[in-house]
Amino acid sequence: MTTSTTAPPPVRLPRGPHQLSREEVAASQRLRLERAITELLAERGYAAITIGELAARAGVSRGAFYEHFSGKENCLLSAYDRWAANLLESMAGGVTEETTWDQFIDLALDGYLGSLEADPVAARAFIVEMDGAGPRARERRRQAIHAFAETLGARHRAMRRRRRGLGPLPARVYLAIALGVRELLREALEEADQPSLRGVKADIRTWVTATVEGAAAARRRTARD
Repeated sequence: MTTSTTAPPPVRLPRGPHQLSREEVAASQRLRLERAITELLAERGYAAITIGELAARAGVSRGAFYEHFSGKENCLLSAYDRWAANLLESMAGGVTEETTWDQFIDLALDGYLGSLEADPVAARAFIVEMDGAGPRARERRRQAIHAFAETLGARHRAMRRRRRGLGPLPARVYLAIALGVRELLREALEEADQPSLRGVKADIRTWVTATVEGAAAARRRTARD
């Protein structure tokens, strides 16, 4: 059973007097602005987004926007960080010390792909359009991919302590898997407006399993060569 940690779009505040605290109002505005830039990024790309559009989409004033963010780049990075953290959390859902490697791959892919399918707008924004948002955005995306790779590596090392038949893998192999998964999903998102991202799960699982299960044999061959 898959549980998505992708949050639903934030609800607008009620008009007129309300009982919300200043902190609750600020948190709601910030979430709405992050959602607004996510939607606009998916719709038209980063360069076309204006502060006026952002504020109008979020239902806040331009002044309120600048109370939370110094500019649209700062807003984008905040939205992306929240999204990336949710994805990593979704990958870890249901994983325990007793989880086998095969179970981990299933749980991680179900959580990851399920979260993306639950919010296709964010998936398109941050997988397809993020690279066009400038060097800081690309660096943030790079950091998230490395975190994905580190999650795979840490779980694989934990499994090897219990299952000695699994061979060690260089850190770049985990990074290659993380990069490859992202590119497969980008391809799916660019091929169709509403792709079935879960449709790539079987192929990814086969690829990752072949890499991991064959690591010991590959290492023996490398040592011989």
